[in-house]
Amino acid sequence: MSKRQQLVKSTFVLYLGKIPQLITLLLLPLYTRYLSKADYGTIDLITVYAVLLVSIFTLQSEMASFRFLVDARDDPCQRKRVISAGVQIGILSLVIVVIGSIVLKHFVALQHIKSIVLYMCISIVSGLFLQFARGLGKNTKYAVASLIAGTTTIIFNILLVVIFSLGVKGILISMILANFLASLYLYLTLKLYKEIDVRLHLKKLRSEMIKYSLPLVPSSIFGWIIAASDRSIIALYLGLASSGIYAVSNKFSVLFAGAVYIFTLSWSESASRHINDNDRDFYSDTFDETLKIFGSIGLMMIAFLPVYFNILVSSEFQEAYLYVPILITSVFMSAIIAYYSGIYIAKKMTGKIATTTAFAAIINLIVTLILIKFIGIYAAAIATFVSLVTLAIYRYFDIKNILVLNYNKKNLVMIIAMYIISILLCYYNVLYGNVINILLTTAFVVVLNNSTIRSSMNKILDLLHLNKINYDQKQQTHN
Repeated sequence: MSKRQQLVKSTFVLYLGKIPQLITLLLLPLYTRYLSKADYGTIDLITVYAVLLVSIFTLQSEMASFRFLVDARDDPCQRKRVISAGVQIGILSLVIVVIGSIVLKHFVALQHIKSIVLYMCISIVSGLFLQFARGLGKNTKYAVASLIAGTTTIIFNILLVVIFSLGVKGILISMILANFLASLYLYLTLKLYKEIDVRLHLKKLRSEMIKYSLPLVPSSIFGWIIAASDRSIIALYLGLASSGIYAVSNKFSVLFAGAVYIFTLSWSESASRHINDNDRDFYSDTFDETLKIFGSIGLMMIAFLPVYFNILVSSEFQEAYLYVPILITSVFMSAIIAYYSGIYIAKKMTGKIATTTAFAAIINLIVTLILIKFIGIYAAAIATFVSLVTLAIYRYFDIKNILVLNYNKKNLVMIIAMYIISILLCYYNVLYGNVINILLTTAFVVVLNNSTIRSSMNKILDLLHLNKINYDQKQQTHN
């Protein structure tokens, strides 16, 4: 199997685990009906802050576990050492979270504090086990665990929010139970009970892993600033109701962002395995495909937005429509950034990820704070887009010092032009404009991905032909 085929297969398998996110989007009418704007804003803030705190308390050690396991897959002894070291660091992280919450309780009165702490603890465990699965090359198990977490979250949300009307508390309990079940599945199927030995003396290995992951902590913080700080600023300046509207806007890009995240996982693994190969075309070709595929997904989402938005969102949240096209375009930019991140990870240059992300985070904060009083929620969406564009450009020039990429600049120019046209028609939002947008965008996407579509069709036809030959041979044998 070629490197590209391995990357495609890995991405596809991992993305299967994100299918529940599509279902979550389809359940948006239920959530916008049973949760107020303030409730929606509250749960959004809780989850984004939990993500930030977990990344700090764990020192991003789960990413070190993944990267070190990639090198230790074929060495059972070293594999056990890496997993055990990852668990030892994870236990320390859990202790810090619990002690920190006890101290915090004496100074700040927070609602749902016990549920939030429990959610953070189980997130640490599930995050670590998921990275074990990736590091061991068990992408199917990673996908199944993600599928379990996503599906059970939906089931528990319907049960606790819709039926029992538990609101924010119900959503927190749902996430805790879902992550627990996913963790239990991975613990059993990966047979981690055979791999984990917390009694091992692994001080040197732990130090090496923390040295690798430590630069990812500020990177994670800066990434959080780009992706989530705007919620805090909106809540502070405009109130929780506005934060809830912005959270709904982000829901429409979550499936797209999930695809980018899965690509990041599979690409960082593939880049890490082949970074020392002499095949430079692999990296250039992958960059071209990244532009075309993710550029096409974003365009189609924007073109069809007037069709599906009103179906999924109640009248109370209609304002959210205004910010969706900008946020979808931002996710497309994050796909380009993710490609560059894969190269940094493969080269173990995690410090570069931190410094370049810091640059974008500062821009995000400055633009949001300057514009928030003048254009409201638009400030957050625009700041996210501007910071990600800046980061993509910054990394493009920085990567040149590591790897020379020969990509199709004509495609990039056409994609940018098409985004401008599609967004303008989306905001114009009249029937004939929407029809033109859908037809024009669909035609562009087909032409842009013509070679990929033809290649895929040929493979499908070859597979069908092969199956027919096998069937005929079986029939002849039977006769």
